[in-house]
Amino acid sequence: MRNYIIAILVMSFIGTSCQAQKQTNVKVEETAVTFIVDCTDQALFKEINQDFHDNLSIFFKQLGVGHIDWYEKMTVRMCAIDDTDKLGMKSASIALTDKGISRREEEQRRNPKPLLQLISTELGNYESLCQRDMKSSPIINVMLKAFREMNTEAEREVVVLCTDGVEFSGYGNLYKDVPTSDAAVSKLIGKIDGILLGEAKARIEEVDPQVVLVLKGNSKVNISSLKQFYSKLMAAFGVSSYCFIDNFTNNPNFD
Repeated sequence: MRNYIIAILVMSFIGTSCQAQKQTNVKVEETAVTFIVDCTDQALFKEINQDFHDNLSIFFKQLGVGHIDWYEKMTVRMCAIDDTDKLGMKSASIALTDKGISRREEEQRRNPKPLLQLISTELGNYESLCQRDMKSSPIINVMLKAFREMNTEAEREVVVLCTDGVEFSGYGNLYKDVPTSDAAVSKLIGKIDGILLGEAKARIEEVDPQVVLVLKGNSKVNISSLKQFYSKLMAAFGVSSYCFIDNFTNNPNFD
C-alpha cells in the first residue's frame, strides 16, 4: 500500500519542465520543507497520517514545491513530537546541478521519489511511536529545535507543524487554560530555556521562514483560543509569515 501511494504521488509531481538556459555559475537555489508531526496521541496522529496520504500532492502544489528545474534543490525534513522532547530529524534532497548529464539521469535526479520515500518511511515509524502512552506533549520545544536547524543558505524555508496545538509540558497545560493575553503568553515564554529560545529566534531572524500550522480539532480545547495563542507565540519568536489551515487541501495564505 505504501509503495502504491508513493507511485501515485510521484506521477502527480512529475510534469513538463522548463528548459530555459541558465548560466553555469548560477547559485543552486534550495527550497526546504520541514514537517513536524505530533505523535503524542493515537487518534490525532491517525488524522494527520491520513491527511498526508490523501492530500500531500495537493499541498505541495499549492506551496509551489515538489518540482525542481536546473540549479535548484529541494529538501524535505521530518521530525516527530513525542514525550522525549528530542529532535530526531531525518532529511532527503533532490537537486539538478550539472547540465552535462544525460536526459535519463536528469529525470532520475528530478524525480521526487526520495522525498516521498522519506515521508512514507517516517510516517510508518511514527505510527509505531504513537502507540506508546505519552506523558507530555512538548510542542513548543520541538518546534524551537526545528527552527534552530533551518538552513541559512536556503532560498526558502517552510516549516509545517501538524498538531492539535495542545501543549502539555512544564510550560503549561493548555487543556486547562489557553493563554491568550499578552501577559499570559509572556509568562509562558518566560519558562522556555533561554539558550534554546535565543538560538531559535536568531535563526528565524536570519532565515525568515514561512510557517504553516495545520491545526487539527480537539474537542477539549477551543480552537479559536489556540489560534490566538499561536499567533502571539509566532510574533514573540519573530515569525512574520505564518498561516493556519485545517488540512493539506487548504491553500496556505501567509500573513
